[in-house]
Amino acid sequence: MRHFYTKYGGTNNNYNLQELMDTMTILSNKSQQDFFNKYILGTQKLPIEDYLSQAGLHAELQEGKLNLSMFLSAERANQRSLLLMR
Repeated sequence: MRHFYTKYGGTNNNYNLQELMDTMTILSNKSQQDFFNKYILGTQKLPIEDYLSQAGLHAELQEGKLNLSMFLSAERANQRSLLLMR
């Protein structure tokens, strides 16, 4: 997103889907064509729970609403507890 903000922020110019896909491909070092064909241009439901879990978030759709919470490893939870106890 920083790329698009730097290039387009404060202007009236827009980016298109092809530029978005090309930028995502460069950043991920993996073709995004399948992703776009399935979820952006296609009709498949985005498995948001799977994608957000890769970022350490627990996502759950309930009654059309997205609920998010963070995963804490046991080590991080212990570190956080120690910080809170000090």
